[in-house]
Amino acid sequence: MVKFNLMGAIALILGIILLISPALGLVAIGIVSGFILTGLGVWMAINAFKDRKFNQSTALVWGIFAIISLAIGLSMIFQIFSIEYLAGSYLFVTGILLLIAGILILSASQDSKYKKYSGLISVILGILYLLVASLALNPLFLGAIIGLAFIIFGLIALRVGRK
Repeated sequence: MVKFNLMGAIALILGIILLISPALGLVAIGIVSGFILTGLGVWMAINAFKDRKFNQSTALVWGIFAIISLAIGLSMIFQIFSIEYLAGSYLFVTGILLLIAGILILSASQDSKYKKYSGLISVILGILYLLVASLALNPLFLGAIIGLAFIIFGLIALRVGRK
């Protein structure tokens, strides 16, 4: 219960800060998206290496998307390009890469329920990223969305922590 109260309070404070300064939200989502894409790229590279013996065309597709995911993810983590100017476009790219990765994972997950779940989660996240990207024409609007999400999460966590 204390964990939920602490998480809720931190999320609530971060949400208020992000509503006051939405530009911070853009930097945060850029870095978080970068870590997601980098992790996805590493995972895709591992799968490309594993599949190279069985199906070279699938391994090639895994490898190409691994390189793209790693390049974009690392550039977002280290803020090589300006997030403020590319707010909508990097969300579109992340959403498309997550969708493609999810479809690849689902197509290769005949025997593992965990792969099916991770593929499904990747597809859902890709769709959510694309939806948010369509709303993120104004970078300040995107920062405000992140702030509101933190506030809602914080209030829910505080309520769960009381029970």
